[in-house]
Amino acid sequence: MNTKNYRNPPAFQFYAQDWMTGVMDLTMEERGVYITLLTIQWIKNEIPKKRLGFFIGMDWENVPEMVKQNLRIMGIIWLIIDCLLLLMREKGLF
Repeated sequence: MNTKNYRNPPAFQFYAQDWMTGVMDLTMEERGVYITLLTIQWIKNEIPKKRLGFFIGMDWENVPEMVKQNLRIMGIIWLIIDCLLLLMREKGLF
């Protein structure tokens, strides 16, 4: 695996209660798709839509809307965190 373009550590924190609260209205299949896409997004910093068929066995158009919605929210949160980290680096805070 080529990791030179990856900026995330190999693991991320997983809060079980937050997960269960956030996926209560998803089916088990949707939960599986969601966690798979979250891990791909963490590893690659994107979800390569051309490879979705390989990763989860369905095209983006067939991904359940609830899963897409949750991923959009997580993407916004990660974007905000990235911006904050960049500002902190620029100010020499770490």
